[in-house]
Amino acid sequence: ISLSVFIITTGHKAVQQSVHRDYKEIATRAASEIGLFVKSPSDALGAVAAIIGISSNDLERQEALLRELSLNMSVFTRIWSVNERGIEVASSTATGEWEDFHNMPAFIEARNKGFYLSEIRRTQDDIPYILMSVPIIHLGETQGVLIAQVNMRGMWNIVDGIRLDRTGYAFLMEQDNRIIAHWDKKMIFQYASFPEEISSGMMS
Repeated sequence: ISLSVFIITTGHKAVQQSVHRDYKEIATRAASEIGLFVKSPSDALGAVAAIIGISSNDLERQEALLRELSLNMSVFTRIWSVNERGIEVASSTATGEWEDFHNMPAFIEARNKGFYLSEIRRTQDDIPYILMSVPIIHLGETQGVLIAQVNMRGMWNIVDGIRLDRTGYAFLMEQDNRIIAHWDKKMIFQYASFPEEISSGMMS
């Protein structure tokens, strides 16, 4: 009887460990996909900022570049080029009104630190997005900043596509436990609660 109990217990632990490894692999793969999803527009924005830096006074060329980038990469909802004072000088979508970004973190952080990425936000149509910005540099001097609104719906699709047996599901949260991707959209921007030892393990 003791031997039977040992075999059953050992088998149960082995199954648990196997499932844990499988789930960890799924989470790692999904995290990598989401990382690439963010890195791709970041790299593209940086490349365009470098081109603009060479001829920052040519506003028509700036608008053409921003429109082309927006058309080629649908994740960009809108892209703004702002001068060293934070005032819009070109945009991928012309509206006839120049926006003022001088007090916004997207301008200040990119100008002072070289890159900015906002938290996840939602439009009035419940579309998730982030603001991303990079400096425009010419001859070592910051001439302005490129600011982009990036549609993050694809990130939701990555998480929604994860299947864990019949009842399991995956969700994505920020470091403060705020959920930013979940199959149940009512859970978006809610805060998840976990025992302290689980939370510290997830963040390590």
